[in-house]
Amino acid sequence: MIWEFALLEMRRNIRLFKAQVVMVIALLLVIVSFYTMWTDYKQRLAHFSPVLNSPWEVSIAPRPLSLFVKGCDALMGRTFTSNWWSRIIWGSLPIREQGTGFFVIPDLFFLVGVVMTLAAIFFSFDLISGEREVGTLPLLLSNAVSRDVVILGKVLGAQMCILVPFLGSVFLGTVLLIVFGGVPLTLEDLGRLGVIWGAGAALISFFFLLGVCASILFSRSATSLIVLLFCWVIAVFGIPSVSPLLAEKFVGVPTREFLLQKRSHVWIRSVVERERAERRGESYSTQKVREMFERIVSENRRLFEDYRQKLERLIVYADYLSMSSPVGCYRVIATSFAGTSPRDYLDLQRALARYYYSLPISAAEEKGPPFTYRPRSPWAGGDGTIAWSGGILVLENVILFLLAYTLFLKADVRSG
Repeated sequence: MIWEFALLEMRRNIRLFKAQVVMVIALLLVIVSFYTMWTDYKQRLAHFSPVLNSPWEVSIAPRPLSLFVKGCDALMGRTFTSNWWSRIIWGSLPIREQGTGFFVIPDLFFLVGVVMTLAAIFFSFDLISGEREVGTLPLLLSNAVSRDVVILGKVLGAQMCILVPFLGSVFLGTVLLIVFGGVPLTLEDLGRLGVIWGAGAALISFFFLLGVCASILFSRSATSLIVLLFCWVIAVFGIPSVSPLLAEKFVGVPTREFLLQKRSHVWIRSVVERERAERRGESYSTQKVREMFERIVSENRRLFEDYRQKLERLIVYADYLSMSSPVGCYRVIATSFAGTSPRDYLDLQRALARYYYSLPISAAEEKGPPFTYRPRSPWAGGDGTIAWSGGILVLENVILFLLAYTLFLKADVRSG
């Protein structure tokens, strides 16, 4: 009975104008997004050069899954350059880079986190209140149809109308990228992509169920829509944007300019000490010069380790703060499985530091060992943010579904 009612609801929704608009917009946005991201990926891949002239230059290829969730890949998929006395890669804060890209990069994260969540609200804000206003809901419940069948059928049928077209468009776009775009996706990449799709479906479902709850609580659809749009702005733009700023208040990460200034002070202090020694008539042997250079490198390394530890705490705090929004949970999952999260950037930075510190001072004249780097696996678990994000998304969906179910069983369905 429930599935029959759900199919009936699907057929009714498909004939609605808003459903047809959502289907067309979803298909067009996926086409535009995938083509734009594919063009950007090809351009960044063209700048990748595995053979470089100096061991102090390391070129990192862009991640294939950055086609779908770009995240911090602009900071990672490029050529890194250092020198014998610095050996440090200073860059932009990854959480700032990620927050800026949220508004301008038309990737899958933007489509799900902004466009499809808004579509889910427009799909559900009048699911119950709309029929109550026109008087069809009391007529429906006056027949031999229980309330639990009605609410379950409506939720399942309407959800399928928004999830199936979008996920179908994404699947078709992915197949076209693999077959005609020449994108090298492995089985592991496809598995990661499946997790990203599943998390996206859970996020869309959250906002859809939120709309169902509002549609039951408020007798007028206009009131329901206004409240939902306010909640949407807070969840999509407010919390994800404020979380990095709050995290920076808790963790004082030094700026790039401050670090460069400290690095210059280390160099200047060593040079001044050498000049004073020479004025006193002390000769600087080759061994003393080497010791001075090693002291400079050691000071810079200590500076970098302090910066890295603070940056790691900053990323953890920002992630946990953003997880108070379902969009923040989806961002953690999507960027982690795409390999473009701030943690992935931090791991790459750490691997580059280990490589540069392993090079001798004379590496400028030598070829040096090749740089090897194995990206972190999201399946390993890490500090638990991925598991927490997935658990929170699932739990929020369950709570909203049970809330909608309970509210509808006790709701006054008389037309007002």
